Amino acid sequence: MKKIGDAFYNTNELSHLQYSKNLKPVSSVIRKMLKEHGFYDKIIAAKIQKFWQQLVGYQIARATAEIRLINKRLYIKVLSPSARQELYMRRTQLLNFIRKYIDYQELEDIVIY
Repeated sequence: MKKIGDAFYNTNELSHLQYSKNLKPVSSVIRKMLKEHGFYDKIIAAKIQKFWQQLVGYQIARATAEIRLINKRLYIKVLSPSARQELYMRRTQLLNFIRKYIDYQELEDIVIY
C-alpha cells in the first residue's frame, strides 16, 4: 500500500501510472506541431516584424518593405539603397540577435534585396 494524498493505493495498481522516459516539454511538442503544419516560420517572421523598428531604428524600419522567412532564410526587401547597405553591414549582428532573442536558432542566413 502506498499513500497518495489522503488515499491509500495498492502499489500494483499504480504501476501503469509511472512516468515515461520519453516525456517532452509541452513547448517542444507545440513547436514541432507548428513546424509540421507550416505555421512556425510565420510566427517567427511576425515576431521579427514586431521588434524590427527597435532592432534597426526608425529610418531603416521605414525603408523596409517586406520581411519574409522561407526555408530558414530571412528575406528583407529594402526600398532605400543606403538603408540596404546599412542592413548589409549589420547582417551578422541581426543574425545573432534573432538567434538569441527571438529564439530561432535554425536561421541560416539573411538575404537583403
